[in-house]
Amino acid sequence: MPGALTLGSAGARARGNAAAVARGNAPPVSERIILDLCAGSGSWSEPYKRAGYDVRRVTLPEYDVRMYMPPERGVWGIVAAPPCTEFSLARNAEPKRPRDFVGGLEVVSACLRIIVTTSPRWWALENPIGMLAHWLGSPADAFEPFEFGDPWTKATALWGSFARAERGPFRQGEGERRRALERCSARRDSARLCACVLQREPVESAKWLEAPAAALLAT
Repeated sequence: MPGALTLGSAGARARGNAAAVARGNAPPVSERIILDLCAGSGSWSEPYKRAGYDVRRVTLPEYDVRMYMPPERGVWGIVAAPPCTEFSLARNAEPKRPRDFVGGLEVVSACLRIIVTTSPRWWALENPIGMLAHWLGSPADAFEPFEFGDPWTKATALWGSFARAERGPFRQGEGERRRALERCSARRDSARLCACVLQREPVESAKWLEAPAAALLAT
């Protein structure tokens, strides 16, 4: 139908926003809103917060993404990490427990509604590689944490419109490597990687553990 909002039209409007940036019409960083949907600990959006963006984390119990009404304007970027419980291949180990695809897709649909209605400059939706592709199609990118310096594997898919991150290699001295692995094991999050994937404006130079975060914010 004419004028209908779709992910395709959101992408076209995002490209228009990028053109405005190229013309020097971008708002200051402090006025660029980053929505972190299903934020959990907020680790994905933390590099943006440190860089001075207006980060707004939408997560339970304070906010239910299915009921959330986003700002009418000013949304610069969106990261979304809907729960993977119903789509993860790990659920194959629990055959007696049926998957609640309807419940899982309610949250995914809410994230996509917010993306379509706000038309951010860029957006990304994350989920482990699994069954969500049956509804969203092939992801724009897929990665393993070890490609960004983390000492483990977890095949992860990203849907959206974003700058693809450069993969390693990550090299460091043995002492630094050991300390980095210990910190990684303790934290077990992908903030560095996700930051690298979506980074649009440079922050500060970073050490090995923070390298993807520094890469993420480059336009």
